[in-house]
Order: sequence, then structure tokens, then C-alpha cells
Amino acid sequence: MTLINRTSTRLSHWLQHNRVEFLVLLFYVILACIFWYPLAFYFRTAQLEPNAVDPAFNQWILGWGNHALTHYPWRYFEANMYYPYHHTLAWGDHLFSLVLMSLPLIPLFGVLGAYNLILIGSTALAGFSMYLLAKYITKQQAAAIIAGVMWGYMTSRIDERGHIQVQVIQWIPLVFLFAEKIRFEFSRKNFILFVIFSFLALATNFYLTMYTVIGFGVFVVFLFISGGLNIKSLGRIVLGFGLAALLALPLYIISILIQLHDPVIRDNASQVSMAISGLLPWPWPGHLLRSFLAEHGHAVTQPPTNHSLGLLTYFFFLFGVIRLWFERKNWRENRRMIVFLIVAFVMFAMAIGPHGYWFDKTIIHYNVFFDFPYNHIPGYEAIRMPMRAHTVGALGVMLFAVWGLAFMIKRIPTKWQYAVVVLCAAWIIIEQSPAPLKLYPTYDYSKAEAYHWLQSQPGEFPIVEYPLFPGSGGGHKNDLIEAKRMYFSTYHWKRRVTGSISPYRPDSYGWDAELIDGLGENPEAIEWLQTNKVKYVLLIPDDFVTLGIDAVAAKHKTDFIDHAPGLKKVGVFSDATIYEVE
Repeated sequence: MTLINRTSTRLSHWLQHNRVEFLVLLFYVILACIFWYPLAFYFRTAQLEPNAVDPAFNQWILGWGNHALTHYPWRYFEANMYYPYHHTLAWGDHLFSLVLMSLPLIPLFGVLGAYNLILIGSTALAGFSMYLLAKYITKQQAAAIIAGVMWGYMTSRIDERGHIQVQVIQWIPLVFLFAEKIRFEFSRKNFILFVIFSFLALATNFYLTMYTVIGFGVFVVFLFISGGLNIKSLGRIVLGFGLAALLALPLYIISILIQLHDPVIRDNASQVSMAISGLLPWPWPGHLLRSFLAEHGHAVTQPPTNHSLGLLTYFFFLFGVIRLWFERKNWRENRRMIVFLIVAFVMFAMAIGPHGYWFDKTIIHYNVFFDFPYNHIPGYEAIRMPMRAHTVGALGVMLFAVWGLAFMIKRIPTKWQYAVVVLCAAWIIIEQSPAPLKLYPTYDYSKAEAYHWLQSQPGEFPIVEYPLFPGSGGGHKNDLIEAKRMYFSTYHWKRRVTGSISPYRPDSYGWDAELIDGLGENPEAIEWLQTNKVKYVLLIPDDFVTLGIDAVAAKHKTDFIDHAPGLKKVGVFSDATIYEVE
């Protein structure tokens, strides 16, 4: 009881001193549940996409990371795919900071539940972290709360709803926040927190790492050039960020070596670029009101993607311009906001990609802001979504906007300030939210009888799931079967010869897959399985259909496996037939 009483006392003491921040965080949690409505009510059973290829891949990464860290952390990158290859997690995203978030969640809610909670929670935390940064800069609470809603609940979350790796953006404002605290009020605590949050930002995935480094680098460089950062503070920031980078380096070193030896290069034609016209704050209103109007026979034009800045952002941006003009003689005190505008410009320019489009017309044929990092930053040529850089750009724009808003809103009584907060939050949610969302069931493990049997077999031995695509890809059809297999593997953790939807696959995997595809026809296929100690082969009829293999060809392959020497049928289930490799 003493420990319980002590904990209760400490919690009560903390709430008394941080009551406002707790209420603000609770406000953001409620908004996040509204933003993703009705996902919060079905987070353990539903998902946001009907064919959840990317979500299943990311759920598997969270599951594998949780399994590895709690059983053999030294094998974190020895994921159960592409056996017998090594370090296969490094062929795609590692999502390390997301895995850390999932550690207490997966045992309680399962992989899907943890995934959805991280999606909803990161939305709220992104708003809260932006609130903390904006409050530190503007010294005005109401404006800071609005800043959190503007940045945490952007429409880009809709387009990226299947990519949780770029939804977890809450660490980015904290990098800027504690860099500013190091600049103005250095302490050991602030320095350590700067290192921690920088590490968490760098330990998400390659995209957010790249854009955080570039955006923060632009901020530090221009702040130093403008005289807003002295040598001592610069040294502390560089040291802290360097320590965070060193801590994060083991998460990328294998991928870096792979990229140097066998690079993944995506040319201009494969880039998914941001249309400049998508930044327009119209057509309006947002999904909530459009759905309401549609139900009453009033169809409204669908807004474009990248509709993240919103009408309020542009409106408040004018306040920032007005304030900057009136305080132009004190530009040294306001140079930080000018630097944030520079960050916004650079990141939005990068997000445009190799070519700039205005609706369907190309207006920028050569974009140096994309071309320079593409040709000079190692690994940048592997990206295919430069538009994701706009997240950091939006941070700069919105900070400048609420800096201007703070100048205006402080002139009205406090109770009316919070009325403005509520109105702005309602406007932003109506304008930006994808709700009400259509939810879909996840893969039904209860009907996966063969995988249940496999789960009951002790050990993490190698298996082959057949059919498999005999090459280095296979397009969306192959991704569908691999996503399902990866999701089911979170229940059994056997070592899978086939792989995932990782962007990288060595040519030798394609050769092995082509050999195994001839199972029953080519004796060397059995020899390969025996040499690599594969224990079972799962023949999955539904996957023939998904891959588009006709019934005649599927029966031909099945008959060969049925009569293949070296394979013994040990189980026939509704979803698969299992053969033991003798």
C-alpha cells in the first residue's frame, strides 16, 4: 500500500502542476478519435483499407520488433522473411521508435490493436508536441492549441492512412523545441531530452529521418547565418544531434551498406510528386460536411490531395505577415520566424518532386530542390514519395501563422480566446477530417487452420508457403498474398522462405524462388529445401487464385507436389495442405 499511496501522491502532484497540459492533451485525444471516427470503437478488429498490404507489412514489423526485443534483441534485423538470407528487416523499414511504442500495447491489444492505437495516439501526440513548441515560441496558449490542431490533424493523414511509418511525426516539433531551449536556457535536462527526442525522430523510418535532418539542418544553418545562434549554442546543438545520430546509426548501417553495394534507384518517372495546386485551400468543405450534404442530395466536389494547409492556415498566415511588417524594425528578434519560413519554402519545394504540376499542367520542368538531394545525398535516390517532405514544411508555415495569430488573439479576453480555440478546432476537423471512415475486417486468423497447426509446432524452423512468385517482384497480386502471410506469421514466427513487400530484393532471391517454384518437377528444388533445413511446405489454394494462376495450371502444380519424392503430406486443412520435407 505504501508504494500505491506514494505513486498516487506523485501522480496527483504532477496533475496539479501540469493540469493545463493534461487537459490540452485530453482535448487532442478527443479530436483524434473524432478525426478517425469510428476507428477508436473498433480498433482491435477493424482496419482502414480493404486490401491492407502496407498496413499488414507495418503490423508485421511492429509484431516482429516486439517479438525480437522481448526474446533475442541481438537478432532484431534477423526477421522471419527471405530465409536463409540475413538482416532482412533492413531490406525495408525498421520502425524502431514505433516498436518501442508498441511494446506495452501488443500484449494487451494484439498487433492490429496496437497499430490502430499508435495511429490514433500519434495524431493526438503530434498536436500536443506542436502545441508545446508553439507555446514556447509565441508565449500564447490559445494560439498554441490552435497550432497543434492545424499541424496534428492535416489532410495528408488521409492519404497516408496506410503508412503509419510517416504518421508518427510527434517527435519532430520536440527536436526544434529542445534545440530552442538549448539556445536560450541550457541545462543538462534539456540537452538529454534534445538527444532523446532527436533519436526518436531519427528512429522512425527513412523518410521522416531524411526530412527531419534536412529541415532541422536548414533551420540551424540559417539561424546561425542570421546571427541568432552563437558558436557555443551551435556546438551544443550539433553535439546533441550528432549523439542522437550515432545512437540511430545501427538502425540504418545495414541498409546503407546494402544501398552502397546494390542500390535501389527510383527514376523521375516513378516519383509520386506533390501537385502545387493541391495546396489550395479549396474546394471546401471537408469530408464530414461533404458526407452530410451528400446524404441530403447536395454533392460537393472532392478536394484535392495535399489539402493540408487549409483555409485557416492561409488566413492566419496573413496575420504573421502583418505582424512581421509592423515589427520590421525588430527583425533580429523575429529572425527565428523568418528562418521557419525559409524551412517551409525549402521543404515544400523539395516536396514538389522532379516536376511541378498545376492541376494537370507541368509548370516546373526542373526542380533543383529535388534534383540536388537526389544526386548528392546518399540514399535519397531510393525514395519515391518526395511529397512527404511537406510535413516539415507545414510545421514552418503553421508556426509562422500562429505567431501572427498570437499577436492578435492576446488582445481579446481569455474566455473568448478559448471560444476561438473551439471554433477553430471545429472548423479544422470539419475541413480536414476523413470521418466518417469506412472500416474493413482484418485477416481472419480464426479460419487459418493450417497456421493454427503450424503455431502449435515448437521452434522457429523454416517453412515454404506455396505458390510463390518466381522473381524479384510480382506486383500487387504478389503483395496481397505476402501481406496476408506476414500477418499470420505474427502468430507463429516460423522462418519464411518467401518474403514481404520490401523495396529491396537481391537477384539471388529471384533465382531461389524460381527454383522452388518448380517444386515436384525439378529435383533440385527438394535438394534446396533439404540443404536449407526447410521443415514444412504449405500449399495454399486461395493464393493461386490471388496470383491469377488458372485452375488447370494450379492443379498441375498441386499434382506434382502431391507426388513429389521427399515430401510427405502431414495435414489437410480448409486453407492449406501441409507437407513435411523428409
